[in-house]
Amino acid sequence: MSPLFCRLRKIIARLERRDIVLEMDWYQWDFKLFLTRLSHHAKFNKKYCLMHIEKDDIISQQDLLWAKNYLAGQIRSVDNLMHAHYHGFNLWQIAKGDIIVNLNLAHEKQMNESHLEKATEILAEILCVIKCLPDFFKRVQPKAVIVYEGARAFSRAIVETARFCNVRAIALGTNSLRPGYLFFDNTTGMIINRHRLAKCGRELLETRIFTAEQRQKALDTWRSEISQKTDQHRTGGIDDHEKIRQQLCLPVEKPIALLLAHVRNDTSVIYDSPLYNDSVDFIADVIDLFAADLKDWILVVRLHPKEAGGFSPGGFKFNNETKQELERRGYFSRENVRIVAEKVYNTYTLMDVARVGITEVSQAGLEMAMLGKPVVTVGEAFYGHKGFTWDISHPSAFKSVISDACISSMDTSLRSRIQEQALEFAYALFFEELVADDLSENFDKVMRTLEGG
Repeated sequence: MSPLFCRLRKIIARLERRDIVLEMDWYQWDFKLFLTRLSHHAKFNKKYCLMHIEKDDIISQQDLLWAKNYLAGQIRSVDNLMHAHYHGFNLWQIAKGDIIVNLNLAHEKQMNESHLEKATEILAEILCVIKCLPDFFKRVQPKAVIVYEGARAFSRAIVETARFCNVRAIALGTNSLRPGYLFFDNTTGMIINRHRLAKCGRELLETRIFTAEQRQKALDTWRSEISQKTDQHRTGGIDDHEKIRQQLCLPVEKPIALLLAHVRNDTSVIYDSPLYNDSVDFIADVIDLFAADLKDWILVVRLHPKEAGGFSPGGFKFNNETKQELERRGYFSRENVRIVAEKVYNTYTLMDVARVGITEVSQAGLEMAMLGKPVVTVGEAFYGHKGFTWDISHPSAFKSVISDACISSMDTSLRSRIQEQALEFAYALFFEELVADDLSENFDKVMRTLEGG
């Protein structure tokens, strides 16, 4: 975009007495229809002018060449890569999620010298964003900037540069709990586990009074809308409780704990599971605990169905990496452990038959809590630390916290309180936090977010 065009747009917006909002969703995955509706909404148009900005409007080939030369002076090894910086910005922290996913690695410790070229290419583009955006913001003087999800490399670079320049940053993100609704959030610039309800949810639950009707509405909404989710977890295959018990050899007389695993290089795990660099280490520790100290329980490890044939954002096809690594380590032979990698087993049926849930940051943990099941979180789940989950913040607490959750699952009154609090959180999420993607609900939240509320 030429400086002249920027000046003209700025003049036009000011003559119309409208503030400029920059839309910089450079991934163009899920939000084109929403953003089109937003740009044509009468209330939005009265106050704001939405401008779509492409990557090429910001970054030139000359900028890229400069960035590559700059990084060549810093990066000669993987260690250098992880300490790359520019004007006070840690480039690795901004881009590591994209780098790990695009290289199809499980975690950063797998990186070696062969990965430097691709990783440096990603860092060079991020460096260009950080270098070029401040001048662009100065010329255009936007009220706010909107990005995709916030955890992707370009989005993080845009958000952090915007904050540095005192420009409001808003992240758009989908959710799998209520299809047709999305996050429109200016709290941290990242959705995953860092949106407003994740950060302020405990205070909300402590000060609000929710009715039984509201809790039931949250439960009914979830039950009616999970059927619209992708077939990753509801396969139409083996859904029957008894068939699953028979095929997985789950005796009725033994309580079941369900470990809900992630795709191994899930971005939310990369950024929000500080105790484990590798999800396989987390799964292994849970298996070891049940095999040694909780022998009266059956542990079902539900590997993410996407690993059996899905694709990463980088375009790489998953190939049961977690299953293969667990097999290599010898974890398929534990007497009271069942590892489920096949897509045919319905995850929601497993949640029904289980008494306790264990996860790093999976949204399925909230769903189990909504059913009145104790749930252990090992990462910074957005619903964790709200009073209805068992949260592990230090490795020394691993055994005691999981054991306590298992014991607590016998307490009927406690399970009832877990369900009530989880449904109250879900009500606030479904009906107060999320915005309808057709703008039919919570449009006032969109406007408040743009204003900084």
